Amino acid sequence: MDIWSKFYPENLSDLNIPEIPIHEVLNKSVKEKGDLTLLVFEGKEFSYSSLYSFAKRFASYLKEHGLKKGDAISLIMSNAPQVIPVFFGSSMLGVRVALIDPLSSGKDLEYQLSLTDPKMIVTEEEIYKREKEVMSRYNVFSFNSLNDLDSSPNVDEVEINPKEDIAVSMHYAGIIGRTYEVYHTHYGLISSNYVSSLVRAGEIGEENTILISLPISHIFGLDALLETIMERGKIVLMRRYDPNRALDLIREYKVTTWPAPPMVFKEILPNLKKEKFSLKLCITGAAPVPPDLQKAYFEELNLPLVQTYGLTEGLIVTYQPANLKVYGSVGIPLPGVKIRIVDKETGTKDVPIGQDGELIVKSPWNMKGYGSHGILDIQESSKAIKDGWLYTGDIFMMDQNGLLYFRGLKKRFLKYKAYPIFPRDLELLLEEHPAVKRAYVDGEWDPEVGHKVFAKVLLKEEYKGKVSEEEIMNFVNDKVAFYKKIRKIIFVDSL
Repeated sequence: MDIWSKFYPENLSDLNIPEIPIHEVLNKSVKEKGDLTLLVFEGKEFSYSSLYSFAKRFASYLKEHGLKKGDAISLIMSNAPQVIPVFFGSSMLGVRVALIDPLSSGKDLEYQLSLTDPKMIVTEEEIYKREKEVMSRYNVFSFNSLNDLDSSPNVDEVEINPKEDIAVSMHYAGIIGRTYEVYHTHYGLISSNYVSSLVRAGEIGEENTILISLPISHIFGLDALLETIMERGKIVLMRRYDPNRALDLIREYKVTTWPAPPMVFKEILPNLKKEKFSLKLCITGAAPVPPDLQKAYFEELNLPLVQTYGLTEGLIVTYQPANLKVYGSVGIPLPGVKIRIVDKETGTKDVPIGQDGELIVKSPWNMKGYGSHGILDIQESSKAIKDGWLYTGDIFMMDQNGLLYFRGLKKRFLKYKAYPIFPRDLELLLEEHPAVKRAYVDGEWDPEVGHKVFAKVLLKEEYKGKVSEEEIMNFVNDKVAFYKKIRKIIFVDSL
């Protein structure tokens, strides 16, 4: 659409997206920048070459343990250097990496593992001890240090079809309501980050140092890692976000780029007003950004705080150029992305400019589909992808300049502190309690944290007056991650 071409950098008429497997991204970077630092973690620096060598060792380890192309491992790990060898080493063998949030617990974790049925779980000792009851049913590699890898770095890589072979799966339910695996090919992951790096080129300069405080188990964090490696940049990695530690790292390593949820940039704004930092670009997403917050960064700090929009099923969809001072917009589609805004009722008719409708997306990096055990579920996938268009379940408006604005949700979907919550998953857990006949989960909006989850519960007749709200709430909360916990139970007479 010509309306967006004026925003794009010049010479983007032919994107020339490379058709290569994921591990070739790291291999290419090693050939050009092998001796340079790829990663800084807790005071230690790791070069491109050393991490590529560890990736080959991990591939050898998998082969020694009988894994082959088409098999899957589940990666359940906090941010750590080990993530890079796991991710790229698995690619060398054609082994799919199923990412699971390390905060997942109990029944929630058990269900996600059942969807993947991995040949191996790769985790760390702290998580294994916490979830031993669930994990002990599987082959587990407790990968606590790069030194745990003593396999040979010599491995025969398998042939990969980048456009067909699945590189990564995530557990998500954004569009269809119940959690499934979401499958992305090698080409899909590479193309989205390759195009994103093209449009960001020149906004930061040649020497880019990025702070990743986002969990790599989520798409926002994974994209940040992949794109930086493509750009031959330096990653300063945090195990988990802490505001004071983040600012210390920015000072020490002269960080230039920081992707994070809006609440992070709100929290550290007073610090940035008091002290001049090296930051050149702040990128935010995963939740709506208050226009006043963006304005403060652009106008008071002269520091671009730009929005992106993406989703697990569609990866990166939009970006806001750093020189585009617009507050409240998620920007424009990335080159190569086709979008439509259609009526909410039928999803077939384009709505006029300035009118709300559902955003649908067609791009080279849309998911391959939903499924389990590495097998596509055609029926469930067809609910989200129709004639090549991914129906996002998100409500958008486009203005006369072609800028896109997020307006709300069509799908049942909640977010707490930028973490996704799927109501149907919690309803099914509630309905496992012997006293519960039916449940309905929703969220009460809090501008500071997002949705505070509550549940309306219809009890079976024989249990009325015999169980408490607290008992029902604890039944679920003992089985889920902190951000999925139900904050309030309401007993009702009908649902």
